Amino acid sequence: MNNQKLKRYLKTVYKMESSLFMMDELYTQMENESKSLRSYRGNPQFYNYEPEPTKSDVNGYYYKGFGFLIGLLSPILLSVIISPLFQKKNSYSSIFSIFNLEIGFLIGIIILSLIGGIVGIIIGSTITNKKYSEKLKEWEQSKIQTDAVNSSIINQNQNQIAVYQQQADILDEQINHLGEKYNETLDILKTYYDLNIIFPKYQNLVAISSIYEYLLSGRCHQLEGHGGAYDTYEYESRLDKIITQLDDVIERLDEIKENQYQLYIAVENGFSQSNSLLNNINNGINKLETSQKLSNYYDKITAQNTEYFKMVHLFGQI
Repeated sequence: MNNQKLKRYLKTVYKMESSLFMMDELYTQMENESKSLRSYRGNPQFYNYEPEPTKSDVNGYYYKGFGFLIGLLSPILLSVIISPLFQKKNSYSSIFSIFNLEIGFLIGIIILSLIGGIVGIIIGSTITNKKYSEKLKEWEQSKIQTDAVNSSIINQNQNQIAVYQQQADILDEQINHLGEKYNETLDILKTYYDLNIIFPKYQNLVAISSIYEYLLSGRCHQLEGHGGAYDTYEYESRLDKIITQLDDVIERLDEIKENQYQLYIAVENGFSQSNSLLNNINNGINKLETSQKLSNYYDKITAQNTEYFKMVHLFGQI
């Protein structure tokens, strides 16, 4: 095969390898996005109930204390009324009058303290029960409102989950279509490799990119032999002038631009194109629509593959 035909063959294989790299990257991103959508369960923040009120939350002691205060002060007034009666009956002795006055005062304190305490307890208990009933009613109304808000939050979360499931369905459909285009391209590439123009060891994106670059730049004019593309590739690999593992290439992409320019272009364009398509896909599924940009890309791949398939017989003729 002459040099020009070899370069044309390598260019075609290089383009298919580049397309496969981009589709593989896009496929992985889309698959991860789909898994993320399907695994979404939400993280709703519910409102908690206030603690149910108890009678101890109502300060009945205030009202009981008020009754007790009445019981404490009332004996003074009662003693003023009772003590003159004792004074009239015991007017013969001032000592007895004083003594009777003290007895009347003491009796008044005891009687009215008992009455005041009982009244205070009754009043305090009545008011406490009323206040407790009011608080309990307020709490029940608050609980009903909280239940309504939490129910709304649950419904919103379920609706969001349903939307994400729909988005995942749309995405999965596009993933399947992308997988079909990937396999279609891979089958045609295998047909090219089956022509045995490229030694199997070099049938990958990294090696093809460098070999194509050697011939395109004029550094090499043939594949085999001393100074050929295979020889140059192995030599630069041993000297670590080039990176031969794709994972390392991706991690150190900026380092390969000088010595592996065609590989740099393939990987850089692959990332850029896949990210652009993914953004467009996400914008589409947010509206529950398929991506027109991705559909156009599929059409482009189909047209390219059709052309590549027609050309394979040309390269099969030595």
